[in-house]
Amino acid sequence: MAKAISDSGYLGEVFQGIIFPTQVSGSIPLYRLYNPTTMDHLYTTSTAQKESAAAQDGYRYEGIAGYLYESDVCDSVPLYHLYSYAGTDNSYTIDEEEAISAAAHDGYTMVGNAGWVIPTYESQTVTTMVIPTFKSQTVTIMVIPTYESQIVTIPVSSPSEVASMCIQCD
Repeated sequence: MAKAISDSGYLGEVFQGIIFPTQVSGSIPLYRLYNPTTMDHLYTTSTAQKESAAAQDGYRYEGIAGYLYESDVCDSVPLYHLYSYAGTDNSYTIDEEEAISAAAHDGYTMVGNAGWVIPTYESQTVTTMVIPTFKSQTVTIMVIPTYESQIVTIPVSSPSEVASMCIQCD
């Protein structure tokens, strides 16, 4: 990640939400693909989009990045997916105002909601992974607790505990 930031013009920002390293109740896989020509990552929960991007758009399937909720589960927030045709850039944010602004002023189109994540709070420390944008000012980071070098802890026993705590609330 540090090399991508220093050598390739990527930018970093604080992490925004938690996804899970293993499937929890109500969650679906978040597929990760990469296009080496455009240097763009695509994250999707759609098997059809995953297959289409790999077959027709030059993306290479890299595996499951983690799991996020398919629908709103107590205190979860939508993960907005935006795309810039001019910059061939996928971008993701949980900030609705950022998504609206990027669509209105930065040449992005709102693709939709990629799923639902648990927002992070200042007191939490979690495993993070940058999902950098290369050709735009919109930078995003999402929590993907499967990559080395940034492993820290959540102030509960496990991501599953966070999920079960959330599922139980009303």
